[in-house]
Amino acid sequence: RVEHVGSNGLCVQAFGGTVRGCVEMDHCGGVYPGGAQGWRKIVKEAGGGIKTLTARVVLVDARTRTVRFSMAPHVLRMVAPRYLPEIGEVYKDATIMRLDLGRGVLLGVPLDVIRGTAPDAAAAEQQDAAPAPAADKKGKKATKASALAAPEHLTAAATRGVYVTLAHAVDPPAKGAKKGADAVKAAAQKYLSTLRVGGSLAVRVTQHWHLAEG
Repeated sequence: RVEHVGSNGLCVQAFGGTVRGCVEMDHCGGVYPGGAQGWRKIVKEAGGGIKTLTARVVLVDARTRTVRFSMAPHVLRMVAPRYLPEIGEVYKDATIMRLDLGRGVLLGVPLDVIRGTAPDAAAAEQQDAAPAPAADKKGKKATKASALAAPEHLTAAATRGVYVTLAHAVDPPAKGAKKGADAVKAAAQKYLSTLRVGGSLAVRVTQHWHLAEG
């Protein structure tokens, strides 16, 4: 059960309120445009918001009494994530989803673009991300609307994230050039400041890490 929509995650309780924890934004099953602000708008407004959800425990820290949950489809099913961007692949029109000044930029690539086929992969991933129907006390399937079944969330679920760090945002200095790391970092930050969420960039995938995996 969702208790509160935080700045970058959901505060939830489980097992009749005996356990409280959170689902971080990056574990909500999608790549959302506009970062935390765009995510909050979807989970609070789309489809009537989120009241209940299905999630898997991924972290328990007894010392700090911290519990973390994940709603990522492949985590729920305990399988490898499907349709990852291929290393070395170039995507010419990756959408700018979030700007982290001083860190980098999060790009989004639709699954049908990754597969290079009709949007059947996106449809499959949307089906994975759609919430399982909850049952009421009489065992009947509930039919209440939820943000998890809204088109905005399903589109986010059918998008893969590719992160470009600050170090890879601009070309490195030529060999022998007298250009220090601080100057390169400043140039990268200046370039990022010219970008806007919703725009597009060309990007080459160089490695897989947790964003690409879900």
